Amino acid sequence: MSPPLSKTAPKIGTKAATKTATRLGRSRTIEPGIDAEALAADFLIARGLTVIARNYRCRFGEIDLIATDDDTLVFVEVRLRRNSRFGGALASIDYRKQRKLLLTARQYLSRVRLEPRCRFDVGTPGGVCYTAASGL
Repeated sequence: MSPPLSKTAPKIGTKAATKTATRLGRSRTIEPGIDAEALAADFLIARGLTVIARNYRCRFGEIDLIATDDDTLVFVEVRLRRNSRFGGALASIDYRKQRKLLLTARQYLSRVRLEPRCRFDVGTPGGVCYTAASGL
């Protein structure tokens, strides 16, 4: 079971983030992606979404966050890049990654036996969120 989501998360790479991670049972050498996912979850919660799953995995891949926004199921991919030399966070979601996300989302929907409206969001540093509508 993952730790409860906090209302506010410390900034990535700060001492407060390290203390928080250590308190939650993680090592002091935190992967930046873990902090980015926590910040993305807090960003979604602050905007009224409800996070229902974190790091959902199946044989097709992984979805970082799954949330609900009223009657819409939101699949969120969190991307963090140290520099934009190769196109940045959004450019890193190529056709193969999109296909993995779609297959993983379909598997999730079949497992929970739901057919809600769905959308895919991409969370990047700074709280920027990009949305792609979907007709799974």
